Amino acid sequence: MRVPMRWLREYVDPEASTDEIARLLTASGTEVGYVAHVGQHWDRVVIGRVLEVRKHENADNLNVVRVDVGDEEITLVTAAPNVQEGFVVPIVRDKGKLAADQVLEARRFRGILSEGMLCSGDELGVSADKDHIYELEPEAPVGVDLRDYLADDVLDIELTPNRADCLGIVGIAREVAALTGAQLQMPPAEPWTGAQHVADLVKVFVDDPDLCPRYTAAYLADVRLGPSPLWMQRRLHLAGVRAISNVVDVTNYVMLELGQPLHAFDADLLHEMTIHVRRARPDERITTIDEVERALTPEMLVIADADRPVALAGIMGGNNSEISDHTTRIVLESATFDALNIRRTSRALRLGTEASKRFDKGLDPELPPLAARRAIRLMMELAGGSPAEGIVDMRAASEGPRRIAFDRQDVVGLIGQDYRNEQIEDVLRPLGFEVQRSGDHYDVAAPSWRGDVEGKADISEEVARIVGYDAIPTVLPSGQIPPAWEDPVLRHEEEARTALAGAGIQEVKTYSFVGPYALSKIDAQAAWPAEEPDAALIPLYNPMSIEQSRLRTTLLPSLLQTAAENLRFQRRVPIFEIARVYLPPLEPLPNEVRRLGIVLAGRRSPDGWGNGSAPFDFYDLKAAIDAAFGAVRAPAPTYEPRGAAWSHPGRSAAILAASGGEPIGYAGQVHPQVAARFDIEGVDVYAAELDFAAIAALAREEVEVQPLPRFPAADRDLALLLNEDVPHEQVAATIRRAGGQLLERVTLFDVYRGEPVPPGQRSLAYALTFRSPERTLTEDEVGRAMNAIERAVTRTLGAQVRGR
Repeated sequence: MRVPMRWLREYVDPEASTDEIARLLTASGTEVGYVAHVGQHWDRVVIGRVLEVRKHENADNLNVVRVDVGDEEITLVTAAPNVQEGFVVPIVRDKGKLAADQVLEARRFRGILSEGMLCSGDELGVSADKDHIYELEPEAPVGVDLRDYLADDVLDIELTPNRADCLGIVGIAREVAALTGAQLQMPPAEPWTGAQHVADLVKVFVDDPDLCPRYTAAYLADVRLGPSPLWMQRRLHLAGVRAISNVVDVTNYVMLELGQPLHAFDADLLHEMTIHVRRARPDERITTIDEVERALTPEMLVIADADRPVALAGIMGGNNSEISDHTTRIVLESATFDALNIRRTSRALRLGTEASKRFDKGLDPELPPLAARRAIRLMMELAGGSPAEGIVDMRAASEGPRRIAFDRQDVVGLIGQDYRNEQIEDVLRPLGFEVQRSGDHYDVAAPSWRGDVEGKADISEEVARIVGYDAIPTVLPSGQIPPAWEDPVLRHEEEARTALAGAGIQEVKTYSFVGPYALSKIDAQAAWPAEEPDAALIPLYNPMSIEQSRLRTTLLPSLLQTAAENLRFQRRVPIFEIARVYLPPLEPLPNEVRRLGIVLAGRRSPDGWGNGSAPFDFYDLKAAIDAAFGAVRAPAPTYEPRGAAWSHPGRSAAILAASGGEPIGYAGQVHPQVAARFDIEGVDVYAAELDFAAIAALAREEVEVQPLPRFPAADRDLALLLNEDVPHEQVAATIRRAGGQLLERVTLFDVYRGEPVPPGQRSLAYALTFRSPERTLTEDEVGRAMNAIERAVTRTLGAQVRGR
């Protein structure tokens, strides 16, 4: 928001420089991004009066102008078409400047010496007009330095969304008054009388008070449209608004001044002089004043006359009722609209305006009648006209001012600084709070324009920021420091991240939002494109786009999309993410669950040496999962041949805790049909998704330390012939149970199919390590253990020991 200082000082004029005011505002939370100094570099630029204009003798497109500049008369040559005798104009004299690096000197044009230059509004920075000489007010003092008359500073203020009260210059002035102790002067907005009451001329109906809590209308006849006075045009330009006509400029001026958007309708174009504030009807359309036809939906609020919409409420007027050169009667709208509805409509129509940017932050419901009175008064002054008496004011029930009770000690405790009662009152009263105090107890009524003040903490913040955050002393904490609390799940997440990154897998961060068909996209059996959105996904009320309109219940769609985008440029994509998913039902919020997702696609190694050119396979994925379990000191998981909806049949497994139970995740090859939906073709993709909270629950907090073995190990090999349907995990578990405490390690080192192994069977070869922590094992002890293992696998699994 741009705030011209000359305009601001009409409402509050402290004995402080522009830079000091900017510093105070920024320090109190109303940040001034930068200060523009209009006229900072002007030098030898003065006000002159045109005494004579004549054609140049040697150039048809040039005029020779004689100008009084106070201490002398000088001659100028100009091509400006609008210069006339009697004009009061800005003049750059010989060796003068408009910019820091631009010195203007006298020069001859076709034989006539021009002793200076006439300036356009654009060259001065006070108007957008580049083609005409800027005409000053007739009463401007001739010979005076233009900086003293016209130069200005402009604050560019970056507001936070909660400070809708500072969207007008009066709101900024209120802040400056509270910070400096200067008196706030409100702009005049007195009521008026008229021959008829406005309610007898304009009929207003608010059909949807939930979307329009307050609607006011005023009426003005016999209006004479024309340009606004120069002082208003200058202020609008410096504030970033284009001047149009006196009536339209007044609506913009009051919006910038008070923060309340206004809209003027041509009364002759309103059918039956009736206004309906209602939702749009199905298939209704409106052409706005930017000449764009827009399709409306029943969720959008419109202003309509007796027959058709004439404005998008709070956003933009329609071209069927806009002010034109033929307008003589106007109906002025000043209203309060529901912020959320304005925001949704503005985004749906991709139409943002100065009005919508204010309404969608929530405006003061007491402001509309004040703004209407101020605007009608200005229109009567600048455009003439005869008003109807009063204002139509349609208002829903009001809850009254928000009251907040607190003690002085509440403020002291929250801020950590001792404030006197007088300090607290001196802060709150200038900000518009009604204060009642009894001793150290306060009962405060928040002003209607401070909807962001809700409790003791907000009151404390007001006191701290106005008195000054720099007034809070820097002290060391006293008392006992509370013990640090560490979330074990977050610590285990960091351990797992470190292990996975060490395994060469890159961590990614993806959006928590997905499209409406995310689950259908990763279900190999579901039809695609899906006909209906996934019912299990939780919709967002205000999505950024349709592709981010649901909360995800699984990490895989986001990870597969990330893999697909990176496979366009890389030959390998190993990625993982530990993040939340959001599960229904809403009671009132979704259940947030931490998940670990891994996706491996492409070749195993970036350099391709050795077997690095081979593609990722299931065992790479399994190794990554085991690394995550090992990093948090959880027992290694077990795997069962079982698939998920997204996996390739026969190439996936359910992941179980070592103790068994329900699966805590799934791992395997992504079904080619699912991969194709993400535009991944010709590359095998392996993925896993696990419940990380379940992994963390298995973690051992203490690290077990074992001494290095003192006695030698005894190594034996065991080759078994088994049916194909007997899984390795079951064989290894059987061997461990039978081997007892002397069996230290079981390692599968060979799988063989083919002659002489019969069809339907395979050979599994294991390396077994036996060791005792107390003595060197004898051959007899190792032999008895091997016999027990062979008996167990033969009887339990139907295995045949090869080599026997």
